[in-house]
Amino acid sequence: MSKDNATCPACGSRDTHRHETIGTAYVTIGPAFTYADVYYLCNSCKEEIDIFNETDQNYQAGQKEAQKKFVQQAIEYLSSNGVGMALFERVFELPTRTLARWKEGNFSSSALSLLHIVITFPWIIKIAEKKFSPELINKGLNIRLKNMARNKDFFQKSWEEYCEHTGKSLPEDIDELRELSLKEDCKIELNPNYSLLVIQKLGFEFSILLPTMKWIIYKAPHDENFITGDNPVVIESGEFNIFNPSFLSIPNTKIFIPVSKNVGLLMTREAKGTIDTDCIIDDKNIANKMNNSLFSNAKKYIYASEKNIKIEELSK
Repeated sequence: MSKDNATCPACGSRDTHRHETIGTAYVTIGPAFTYADVYYLCNSCKEEIDIFNETDQNYQAGQKEAQKKFVQQAIEYLSSNGVGMALFERVFELPTRTLARWKEGNFSSSALSLLHIVITFPWIIKIAEKKFSPELINKGLNIRLKNMARNKDFFQKSWEEYCEHTGKSLPEDIDELRELSLKEDCKIELNPNYSLLVIQKLGFEFSILLPTMKWIIYKAPHDENFITGDNPVVIESGEFNIFNPSFLSIPNTKIFIPVSKNVGLLMTREAKGTIDTDCIIDDKNIANKMNNSLFSNAKKYIYASEKNIKIEELSK
């Protein structure tokens, strides 16, 4: 239907002419779609306006069809890789026949987001099967700790690269640190409350970006313990925004979590590219800095494993 001579909302003239081109767009990790891009040119005031909002309607219709195609392809892909609809619904605690309804086109933006995550990070299904348990997180942390210390040459090289990058001196007790991390009773255990707080504050983006960051394990000096509190996360970032977790991708972002009185975990994204190594650092200056930040961040409570002179100093 021709809509030439429609009334221009800018000047009221009816001397308008309808123009239409074909636009192309893509759904996230899905197929492309086309839509009619419409605007009206007013020959009187020269304004170009989509008077009847046709472009937006065309775009949404094309997007919806492409999303439906993506959902069908994603479910078929998962099924071909051993993740049937029943398994998917069970591990993510969805009602039965949820995926069948999605395939028919009855899906929400939340459904799309979940499929995007699972297709991009299929290992999340294994985590979901274990009910996202802290024990599984702890197991992964300790496997990584043991792996990075098992190879003496790798451990030595990691330290050398770290020291070269930071300008620090190579510790004299590096072999002792490596042996310590290899002991069976040397374990990192994330308090479930810490994990819950991080997830609440940073959202799922944290768990996606965490494996891509450089991990540094800080061992508290012999005369200094890490403290903690009711807000046990230190974040350093010039772009920090609690409502926009994309700051985790920005260079120089640092996240520190005390995981015990003797061990702290620092996740960092280097400005000049991530050093693809892991280190154990014994640094009193770092311990003091992080304890100061943890004390400042606390809303009401500070916790320590024993009488802590540092807390008494900070409390004055």
